[in-house]
Amino acid sequence: LGVFPRIAAACTWLAVTSFSWRNASILHSGDSLFRIAAFFLIFARTDDVLSLPRWLRRASRPRGEDLRVELPLVPAWPQRILQLQLCVLYLVTGIWKSTGPAWRDGSAVGIVLQMGEFERFPIPDFLVTPGMSQLMTYATLLFELGFPLLVWIPRLRVPVLVFGLAFHAGLEWILNVQLFQWTITAFYLLFLQPRSPHA
Repeated sequence: LGVFPRIAAACTWLAVTSFSWRNASILHSGDSLFRIAAFFLIFARTDDVLSLPRWLRRASRPRGEDLRVELPLVPAWPQRILQLQLCVLYLVTGIWKSTGPAWRDGSAVGIVLQMGEFERFPIPDFLVTPGMSQLMTYATLLFELGFPLLVWIPRLRVPVLVFGLAFHAGLEWILNVQLFQWTITAFYLLFLQPRSPHA
């Protein structure tokens, strides 16, 4: 929410780290990504841009004065590291999946869709047919292997992010994997460029 974000990031990182290693077998890559993001946000100068302290400074300016306070320049390395972290996550996941026999023969998604313990909401029967399973399995691999390259091409960035949102929204509907989809798609904001240098 932008309420003293660096302090919040430090508290979040400490809290998440304190319970992450108690039972590592229940964690998924979204948990690790969340912990890594909190760590790097400790060092990002987020309180100088989109935060409550900046809003309070802006609100305290005298009436009639130009309120379009220019955003200060801040180091971009925390944003770049988090962007690269998401790309590495997709790439490693895609490579790891492509070595599995169920992913190579196209049955992986079909198998997951039939596991009742992960089911969140009912899905149409046509999605669990062999043909749809192959289509969704290979589309998943293509997306995960393609995202780390295509998202850096300016003309393709928005379509790739929109496809990713649709992809993760579908997973959120079908699978019960806690906050995984929300954590991943929150990272998409890192790839968007502001329209104006003013807030």
